Amino acid sequence: MKGYEKENDAIKSELDNLKATIKEPGTGSFEEALMKNVSQNVLNQVNDAVHRYKNLVDEGKLTVVGAIYDFVNALGKGYGRVVITSVNGNHRRR
Repeated sequence: MKGYEKENDAIKSELDNLKATIKEPGTGSFEEALMKNVSQNVLNQVNDAVHRYKNLVDEGKLTVVGAIYDFVNALGKGYGRVVITSVNGNHRRR
């Protein structure tokens, strides 16, 4: 969202894959927009995995869990907490 020119090529390559998910901040603070984008990226990854492994999920052999490790308590659940945001594509609202 804010540029990554100083990152190494490997990191840039990974971040380039996220551009379709990332939206510009719009209204609110940069931190709020960042958390919305982090959350949306996790949901997108879960949805992709559920779609890719649909048969295993449907058979109950695989559970796809989306989570955010919240270093700064941006989600209000505590510093350094793992916050589950989605299980098999069922999203939890904050």
